[in-house]
Amino acid sequence: MAFLKYLFVIGILLISGCAKKPDSVVINNLSSSKKIKILGPSTQYTNDILEVSVEVQNLSQTSYDDIEYRFKWYDQNKYEVGQNLSIWKPLFLEPLDSKKITSLAPTPKAERFKFYIKEGADDKQIKRVDSHSMQNNNPYYGVEELHLFTEKMVSGMLSSEIFDGKPIIDVGGVENKTDEHIDTNLITDSIKTAIIKSKRARFIDRSMRAEINSELKYQNSSKYIDKSSSKKIGKQIAPNYILDGSVVSIKQKGDHFYKITLKLHNLETGTIDWIEQKEVRKVNSR
Repeated sequence: MAFLKYLFVIGILLISGCAKKPDSVVINNLSSSKKIKILGPSTQYTNDILEVSVEVQNLSQTSYDDIEYRFKWYDQNKYEVGQNLSIWKPLFLEPLDSKKITSLAPTPKAERFKFYIKEGADDKQIKRVDSHSMQNNNPYYGVEELHLFTEKMVSGMLSSEIFDGKPIIDVGGVENKTDEHIDTNLITDSIKTAIIKSKRARFIDRSMRAEINSELKYQNSSKYIDKSSSKKIGKQIAPNYILDGSVVSIKQKGDHFYKITLKLHNLETGTIDWIEQKEVRKVNSR
């Protein structure tokens, strides 16, 4: 018996030792004039989702406010996943400052990643740019906030145990409580796209209910439709959760604060089973 226990322990050690370490690449496009040191990356898994940490150190007595970074994620076949979440983000470093950057993969399929770091563009002329890059230099809500809000919400959802059960979700809407025109449908559409691609949940579209039901009635009652091809009435799946939330803002001169809150309401119990928030503060230093 002792011999069998010994073999079992040895087997566990062998399996642990052979666990695959995620492939990683750090792409440093900073000029040599910037005294920046990059440590890592280090990795771990949170609910079977790859989490990556990179430490960036400023070894100089100079402040840097023109540095940007991004992560790209790849599956085992080296195909990129979660492209809509791979956005350039600003990194501000004070003299002798150190920042730890942590990011959660957009899907459990992500087994490889690349970390990019570069200097921001100085050219002020109008040009075409990556729609996910940080370009906005005013304190108002813009494209960057859309991507930051989406990334935070999707990461929060994919790290929640709720999504292990592949729930069906109905989107109730995100209320705009700011005094700006913010199309919150862009936020929920981006979230739905990322979550559906991850295959961790499905969504229903309540705005299509009337049209879907009308088509079902037509298929099942019209003499022009082959009944063997008509879709059956009563097969629609009821949602487990309703997603809703709000975007709020607090504004002072040149200083704008935004916060998004999203919640998942359990339709059966009436409880809030998941909630996430993301805050963004934009200060115009001019």
